[in-house]
Amino acid sequence: EKIYHRHGQASYVANRGLSNYAEVLPNGFCDALGSLERSDRWLDIGAGEGQAILDYYASQDDPTSPEKCSESGPKAHTVAISIEDRRTNQWRQQAARLGDDRLRYLSGKHLRQYSLEELGKFQLITDVYGGFTYTENLSGFIEKVLSFLEIGGAFYTVLPAVHLEDGT
Repeated sequence: EKIYHRHGQASYVANRGLSNYAEVLPNGFCDALGSLERSDRWLDIGAGEGQAILDYYASQDDPTSPEKCSESGPKAHTVAISIEDRRTNQWRQQAARLGDDRLRYLSGKHLRQYSLEELGKFQLITDVYGGFTYTENLSGFIEKVLSFLEIGGAFYTVLPAVHLEDGT
């Protein structure tokens, strides 16, 4: 809540691209992303400007795209969630071109406030320093993520500075 209500300061990074995701997420992320089919769905929690999703679609438009994790060809449906609306003009242009059924951006709510009816199920869910990092209820957050995950789907996140009760 403190981060969300900070005004006038950049309190967190909002423009991580797909190459950043490839660097920080566990092995297997790129393969999971590359295996998504046109009818599949990817949810990115804490997406900020949605740059990783934009990079994902860029490889569809440009087969010579240098993105490590994305192959050219038809792409899955994507949903970006951010606590604040950080969409850029680039996002708006791509959304207008592809349509809201392929490229969706939701903001203003915590993950726990979304229902299954609003979001649906996903084959891939990512969270790079998003809700997982900031949650005060880890088990509730994971339970919510898993409720949106298709059987056989994958959830990729970063384990930042996890401390045990004894401080280690």
